[in-house]
Amino acid sequence: MVARILRLATLAVALLGSTLGASAQNGPPNLRTGSLFPTLTGPSLKGDPIHLPSEAEGHSIVILFSFSRAGGQRAQEWIQHLSREIPSIDIYSVIFLNPVPAPLRGMVVSSIKTKIQIRQQSRTALLYGKANAWKPLLGTCDVQDVCVLLLGPDSHIRWMTGGAFSVNGDLALSSQLKSIGHE
Repeated sequence: MVARILRLATLAVALLGSTLGASAQNGPPNLRTGSLFPTLTGPSLKGDPIHLPSEAEGHSIVILFSFSRAGGQRAQEWIQHLSREIPSIDIYSVIFLNPVPAPLRGMVVSSIKTKIQIRQQSRTALLYGKANAWKPLLGTCDVQDVCVLLLGPDSHIRWMTGGAFSVNGDLALSSQLKSIGHE
């Protein structure tokens, strides 16, 4: 009797373990270096649609993701530095506005517009209700901060980092751009 209970318990644990393993494998994989960047669409600050990575097909771009006000401020630091240091790279910014209540979104978007240069506004996407889908994908970044991705001309991720702009991050990004032939 005890042997039978142990066999049943062992079988139950094995089945439970395989079920948990299968569900973990079926979840969204984290984006990492070498991954093909998934499709992202949303309106820009100017109201025009942004379709990534198809808009950038054939050339390298940097994409900054921010999920919070602090992340948005860090994204602006990256944009300012990269625009100055690597002016030939197109920079896209994705701002997730999930936590902003619908009645306040117009005011928040107006405030964001005042802080972003006009030429960058057409490359800044506003996404509502999609943060829960993207946070697991960007799991290697601190989603309370900014997540920075470099896409190569083939739409694959060549480099990722998160957090405040740093000279080391800039050097690493520059090195990756050179390795894929971006001048």
